[in-house]
This record gives sequence, structure tokens and C-alpha cells, in this order.
Amino acid sequence: MFYDTLEQYIALIALWIGYVGIAIVLFGVLGSVFKFLYYLPSGHSEEGFARMRHFLMLYLTISLDFLIAKDIILTLSIEREGYIGLVQLLLLVTVRIFLSYFIHMEESFLDKFKSTRKPRK
Repeated sequence: MFYDTLEQYIALIALWIGYVGIAIVLFGVLGSVFKFLYYLPSGHSEEGFARMRHFLMLYLTISLDFLIAKDIILTLSIEREGYIGLVQLLLLVTVRIFLSYFIHMEESFLDKFKSTRKPRK
């Protein structure tokens, strides 16, 4: 009986961690849309779009961490389906690693782009 209640609390905590991750994604997307609308009248400046993409990448990276934490908690503490849960967790972590890698590649590209741009007068 105690373990059933404990599992329910752990599942609830994991669920809220997932909700935080989703909220971070939504905040990042909304912020990027507002940045896009802000920089749109200025003639599609490349620097503005680079800032918008950088803003979105930061929030996507943080939200991925929260969503993976939720999956780890649920897989290791609740699910008892044998190796199926661990294989799912391995696939999720692999996808997260690839996404994070490409996000950081894009971020380094944007940093190089910013450093090579000449300031406007």
C-alpha cells in the first residue's frame, strides 16, 4: 500500500516536470514569435533572425532536459515492463543527444555569424 502511494507521488512529480518542460517550450516559441514580429518591419535583418533562432534554441535545449528527466523518472521508478522501458529510455536519450548536438552546432554557427558581421552605421 505504501509503495502504491509512493509510485503515485513519483508519477505526479514526473508529470509536473513534464509540464514544466512543455511550458518552457511554449514560452520559447511565443518569445521567438514576438521577436520575429519585432524584427519583421526592420527589413528582415539577418541579425534579428539570428537572435530569434538563438533565443528559441536555448529554450528548446532547456525543455529537452526537463522532458528527459521526466522520462528517466518514470522509466526507472514506475514502469516494470522489463527491457522495453529501458530501450525506450535509451532511444529518447539518443534523440535528445542528437538534438542537443545539432542545436549547439547551430549556436556556434550563429556565434561565428555575429562575430563576422560588421556593425551598421
